[in-house]
Amino acid sequence: MLRVLVQVLLADLRARPLPAISTIIGIACGLALVVAVEGAGSAAKDRFGRVHEQLSGRATHQLTAQERLTPDDFARVMSRPEVQAATPLITGLLPLTLAGRGGTFEDIVQVLGVDPFTIGDFLPTVQLTSPGGGTGSFTRFLVEPRTVVLPEAWARAQGLDVGDSMQLIASSRPVELEVVHLLPSSPVDAERPLALVDLATADELLGRGGRLDRIDLQLHEDADAESFALPGQIIERPRSRGERGAKLFAAFRINLLALSSLALLVGAGLAWGASQFNVIRRAPLLSRLRCLGTSRRALLQAVLSELALMGLVGSVIGVILGWLLAQVLVDHFAGTIRMLYGELRVSSVPFRPGTALLQVLGGMSVTLLSGALPAWEAATTPPRLVGLRSRAERLLARRVPILVVLSTVFVLLGLVAWAWPSRRIEPVFAAAGCFLAAAATLLPALMHVALPALRRQLERRGFFLPALATGTMSQGLSRTGPAAATLSAALAMALALLVMLASFKTEVMNWLDSVLQADVFVASAVEDRVPEEVIAIARSLPGLEDVEILRSHDAVFRDRLVVVFGVDGREVTTARSRSLEQGNWDEAWAGFLAGEVILSQPFATRFELGLGDELTLHESHPPQRVVGVVQDYALDRGYALMSAAAYLERFGDTGIDNLALTFTERAPGHSQEMATVLRQSLAKAPNGPFLLQVEDRATLREGARAAFDQTFVITKALELIAAGLALVGIANTLIALGLERRHELAVLRAIGSSSRQLLGLFCLEGLLLSTLAALAAIPLGLVLAALMIEEVHPRSFGWTFPWSWPIVSVVALLLAALAAGAIAAIVPGLRFGKTSLAAAFEEQS
Repeated sequence: MLRVLVQVLLADLRARPLPAISTIIGIACGLALVVAVEGAGSAAKDRFGRVHEQLSGRATHQLTAQERLTPDDFARVMSRPEVQAATPLITGLLPLTLAGRGGTFEDIVQVLGVDPFTIGDFLPTVQLTSPGGGTGSFTRFLVEPRTVVLPEAWARAQGLDVGDSMQLIASSRPVELEVVHLLPSSPVDAERPLALVDLATADELLGRGGRLDRIDLQLHEDADAESFALPGQIIERPRSRGERGAKLFAAFRINLLALSSLALLVGAGLAWGASQFNVIRRAPLLSRLRCLGTSRRALLQAVLSELALMGLVGSVIGVILGWLLAQVLVDHFAGTIRMLYGELRVSSVPFRPGTALLQVLGGMSVTLLSGALPAWEAATTPPRLVGLRSRAERLLARRVPILVVLSTVFVLLGLVAWAWPSRRIEPVFAAAGCFLAAAATLLPALMHVALPALRRQLERRGFFLPALATGTMSQGLSRTGPAAATLSAALAMALALLVMLASFKTEVMNWLDSVLQADVFVASAVEDRVPEEVIAIARSLPGLEDVEILRSHDAVFRDRLVVVFGVDGREVTTARSRSLEQGNWDEAWAGFLAGEVILSQPFATRFELGLGDELTLHESHPPQRVVGVVQDYALDRGYALMSAAAYLERFGDTGIDNLALTFTERAPGHSQEMATVLRQSLAKAPNGPFLLQVEDRATLREGARAAFDQTFVITKALELIAAGLALVGIANTLIALGLERRHELAVLRAIGSSSRQLLGLFCLEGLLLSTLAALAAIPLGLVLAALMIEEVHPRSFGWTFPWSWPIVSVVALLLAALAAGAIAAIVPGLRFGKTSLAAAFEEQS
């Protein structure tokens, strides 16, 4: 029996495939976005962790320190009986310029300084013997200075062979290394080309001053790992270090998943609308089947089987499209991560059959849940009432109090999730989901009250066509309410993103204006330092007013590595120009000059520190008092800022990170001119050439603006797709309403209404639907914006920023939504605009 019923329904579906196509498109598009974002995000995260683990090799633990480690530390850990193996490492990134190619930057190379006697225990593929089995390569690598070992595949691609030279930029100068050996396979699938050098060469290139970056260890299972770390040192498993790094961009991925899930919910709304559409269109067929003795259970199973089939097709298409989209999206995802957190290259997203199967099952479940209620109503309705609009509307009218109660419950749950005492981001998204559900349940109830009143007012004032459109919306509330709620959710998210991005961008640009007080900025490439000689070259520039020097160092605080900046300059204008979140500048500045510390807001949030608290960054020095907390978006993990005197006292001269030059001349274009002059001076310097990054203020600001826009372009794309799917839902709703009132439309045609007038009627209905959705989206969007600004960003990145109101953009968004609603009505308007009375009654018979 079930098989026969399913065949009957599928035959009807083949005759009129529009509802099935709508459902399949909605589920496919929504699921594709979720699959793409999840796939790209997982690939980036896995890539991050995998490369980190590969670089760690077979190490069970890693020892690091704020002052870096000494050879004595290596000797100390080697003497412990719990140590099976240990190897010292120096690692960093340096720019590559291949000899004979004009000295331009070709790539960034990961330099790994190793001990050739011990590295094989951790990276077995690093064998330095020659192909014939001799030890020539090993001897040269060990004895000769400035020799390098490269992976063969990368070296061949660059035209390098044993005996050739390659150039790295170290201390802002080109340093030539001789290739003495090629590894048949790379020790790790690294993000950057890997160059293996001995420890002495790495120390020279990276300026470590005889210290090590870390010591990799293989410990017995019962070893007390914590006992290996002295004060100021950290020992941890390689996986935990990789996981900590991966958490840096987890919040970005969660944000995109939340937005793509909205598109899936909108797709579910399309499936719900298509199910109702089928119930209405098939009213005669369903009535006949019931009259022929089909049980409610059998009919329900048949309708759900049909839904499952559509969900299966849509989910399979969605997973395939999502995987293909992920191949494109992953590059943008990795590019965003590079801008936010550092180097990451992901070439592709692997296809995982097990995950794909779960995603298909999830898509089918969403389809079944979306269409279950219309299917249940169709199966349990007496034969003579199947598809009657009056019964559905009476049911909805009786459920209005229930909808109000549900909406209240969702609001209360949302407030509880919002106020939940946790720094995790999941409760915030739970709150957003509750508020969306509250709006979806409340909007039909409000429309039930407001639309009849609006219709009466329009009739009194003689606006009969708008009154007719309003009456149609009111009489078909069981269809129009969910359609308006779906579009309202998409518009609310779009509005929230618009407000959040405008607020964030305005604040970031204002912050950049305050931070970029100098005219020209000089920085080293990657992890290199600016040579001291550059300061003298900069001071020789005409019209120079001040040189601000920035140094940085990693320190250990509460068993975590943190960044400390030391600033030196006559006025230190960059530091004083930043917005102070806690304290006042007079007291903060006095304390800063006296050796106290100023924290960035993310640092203070991360460690729950505030004005007056104490910070101990060096065990041999007294704690420093927090005299201020500044607003800053430079690092999401934050930093501690101290004067140059306090910094040098605690950490010594760790080298110069960058310089900020201020000139007396403020004419337009002068900073660009001075930047050009400085580049030329650095290229012609007696001890040079110095290859440094020299940028003027305007160039840096525009680059930051472009990076900001690039970071959030994907969010805008996802939001547009969700809104587009919601508008398709409006078109489906109007088609369903047109089928329900086909006879009414035929009568209007019979009494003289033109096709153009009926088209106008449908456009008015679409405009009314989108208007109601836009009105509901305004308060909901502001609530979602508050969640993003007040909770998501502080919990994810430690940033807070004031609200900005992009009135023009918001108005443009809402007007575009109204216009789109009217445009979405064109298809059903054209379809039913030529309905004739004879055809309508012929269909009824």
